[in-house]
Amino acid sequence: MKGKIAEQIQQLEANISYLKEEMQIMADGIGADDPYLTAFLKYKNIQSLNRGIVVELIKAVWVHENGEITVDFNFADEYQRIIDYIENNHNIITVIESKAI
Repeated sequence: MKGKIAEQIQQLEANISYLKEEMQIMADGIGADDPYLTAFLKYKNIQSLNRGIVVELIKAVWVHENGEITVDFNFADEYQRIIDYIENNHNIITVIESKAI
């Protein structure tokens, strides 16, 4: 009996942790209907660039004298938040992707 209750407590603590993470994500403003997330997922498997993709996702491209290239993305902060969101929520992204297809 004690082992079963300990297992239930562990499961409940895991559920609480998951819900806290979800609350933080929602507080950060990213959800399944986030327009930046939708645009990002739309272009996730880019095989080649076209003007539309560049205009939507890139603000500027800098080519330095040493040949190094720097890309300044539109909405760079949102981009980083979305990357973090995707890394932490693979199961939710799968559902969003299936709806987009």
